[in-house]
Amino acid sequence: MLILLFVLGFIPYPIVFGALVDSACLVWEKSCGGTGNCWFYDVPKFNYLLHGASGLFSILSALSLLGIYFLSGRVGNLYEEDDEPDANDGVKQKEAEAKQSRRESNSSTKL
Repeated sequence: MLILLFVLGFIPYPIVFGALVDSACLVWEKSCGGTGNCWFYDVPKFNYLLHGASGLFSILSALSLLGIYFLSGRVGNLYEEDDEPDANDGVKQKEAEAKQSRRESNSSTKL
């Protein structure tokens, strides 16, 4: 479960935002036959993309938290004792009664 959290929470962030930043580039540096760094960005597009993506992820996060809030009522108390007796409860009870009767018989023989 923790690995899934890392994969979905940390790895896509730089990939998604890097792609958004790259899509706002107007002038790319050409070096050694390939594209290099961006020299000039379309600033309004850059702002809309980054703030829009952040807002979208915030809305998705808020919706998931609301879903958890409304569905959390279905979860019972995990720390409450079970009402059903365990299979070993009868054995434990008999052992406790045997110890108690031994104590009583030992105390009565000492008198």
